[in-house]
Amino acid sequence: MRKFLIVKIWIALEIVAVLAVAVLVLLKVFVWQETEQEPNYKIPQTETKETDLEGIPLPRDLTADEYEEDIAAADADLNAESDTVTGSLYEADYPEEVMAQIGKLNETQKIELLLMTTPEVLCEKDKVTVAGNIFQQAFAEKGVSGLIFSDKNFVSDAAGMEMFKTIRGWSRDAGAPLVLLGYAGNTQVASKLSDRGFNLLFVDGVSADAIGEAAENCMVPAVSTDPANLGELGGSAVSADSVSSAVSAVVETEEADAIIDLINEGRTCFYRVKDYTGIREALIGAAQEGVIFPEALDKSAGYALTVRYALTQMRPEEFEKEVPKTTPSKKKKTQTPEEQAAEAAQKLQEQAIKDAQKAQKEAQKQAEQLQKQLQEQAAAAAAAAAQAPAAVQTPAQ
Repeated sequence: MRKFLIVKIWIALEIVAVLAVAVLVLLKVFVWQETEQEPNYKIPQTETKETDLEGIPLPRDLTADEYEEDIAAADADLNAESDTVTGSLYEADYPEEVMAQIGKLNETQKIELLLMTTPEVLCEKDKVTVAGNIFQQAFAEKGVSGLIFSDKNFVSDAAGMEMFKTIRGWSRDAGAPLVLLGYAGNTQVASKLSDRGFNLLFVDGVSADAIGEAAENCMVPAVSTDPANLGELGGSAVSADSVSSAVSAVVETEEADAIIDLINEGRTCFYRVKDYTGIREALIGAAQEGVIFPEALDKSAGYALTVRYALTQMRPEEFEKEVPKTTPSKKKKTQTPEEQAAEAAQKLQEQAIKDAQKAQKEAQKQAEQLQKQLQEQAAAAAAAAAQAPAAVQTPAQ
């Protein structure tokens, strides 16, 4: 009987142990996993690479006639037989340096070359005014081809120029072409924007004047549009490269499918998005699954690289305007308790000396006044004595 009881106890203990292990496993999966701390990422140090920029075309200053010729050529491609269009849709005449670089990039890097967003979206912050560690980490890990700034990013022109200088340094340190820096706000003078460090000029439309203004200030001209109006830029239906030959089209959309369609149609555009993380992941997935045609992605990414390499050639480091020097404010040195006590004692001593000097001056002043009064009294007594009759002396008895 006793042996049977011991067996029952062992069985009960085994059941309790199994239940305890199951509870621990559930806690690890559903509780501890949620509270796990995010790792502290460190930005890898990338060796600077030298890039040969010879042969990379700069954005050309189109005249109206040249632009019409480009439109006509694009329309001719559209009206050709379908097999001819398919065969030439993804052909691209990019510099050898660009084509070689495209061959080294994966789908993620190619997709990132097409995307633009704001610093707030990239950093997942409400406001960004400095290029600090959070900004640098997001820039390095997420990748972006262009950043669009507004007035809220600038506490001053000097601070904004310093921020842009730091961002350009990140691109150069990584051996990458310059990132596009655009201004979102009321239209401003191109030269002023260029002096502040902007290199992407949003123009109202495709015109020789707008393109010339951008070229004079070494900025890339761009037109902001939505997917539906992309074909109407320049006042005529366009496709493929007819827009990019004049300006860069920056398409604003939050639909990944719309971007996929434009890429597969052979369009060469940049895409400005608010849901950067969601759009980026959707496009990367589409590229890896073959939904985005590899030839189409190579053509779009090659265009983006060509624009940025041209910008790098137009705006070397020495071209950028120097940040105005500001007089640094003197910060009061933090003192130890002993230093504070010594300073207080010195101040008391200095005040005591001042009080003693003041008392001495007051005493001297009072002594001078008293001496003056005594002199006046003595003079008065002498004058009175001189006026009195001589005393009569009585003879001795």
